[in-house]
Amino acid sequence: METLQTYFSGPMLVPSVLLGLVCLYWLFVILGAFDIELFDFDIDVGAGDGSIFDVGLISLKFINLGDVPLMIWGSVFSLAFWIMTALVVDRPDVGGDLRPWMIVLGSGFLAVLVTKVITNPLRGKFTVKEPNTLEELLGRECTITVDTNEKHGQANVPSDGAPLLLNVRTHEGTLTKGTTVRIVDFDQETHLYYVSNSDLEE
Repeated sequence: METLQTYFSGPMLVPSVLLGLVCLYWLFVILGAFDIELFDFDIDVGAGDGSIFDVGLISLKFINLGDVPLMIWGSVFSLAFWIMTALVVDRPDVGGDLRPWMIVLGSGFLAVLVTKVITNPLRGKFTVKEPNTLEELLGRECTITVDTNEKHGQANVPSDGAPLLLNVRTHEGTLTKGTTVRIVDFDQETHLYYVSNSDLEE
């Protein structure tokens, strides 16, 4: 009982509660009540304007938040935070002269650094690559399956799985069924791809 009281009082209260919440989360995941991606988020650091917000996003990327699922990162952090704080609390010669908030902040800072090191090998391992993006399709060769002109048409794009069927148009002229063409443009408003075989005939 005394040990339990020690780990849920003073500087140990914050890391113990955090670790308990993380353990509770994983219990709900195992039971199927929570989705493992419930708290995930993406961090998009673009060119930015040099604002404090941009600096904050870069800092989060630096410690691998956004590259590693939040709850996996948080699980590593909470365990490291708890261990760091416990090591100080269990060593009166180290933390005896420190105020509780100083121990919590110092342990938290060290835990962030430890979490960054541990999660570095996990960066990008959980990223799901979206197949057949616009960038990938532009410039790809495909085969006309329905006579195609400026008003209607379809084409098959070879892929690793089943061929991808696209609604396509030409900027001018008609392309007959079976013609090999290249995707040259995309209309964001109509979601139509434009094809041409002019460069393939050269």
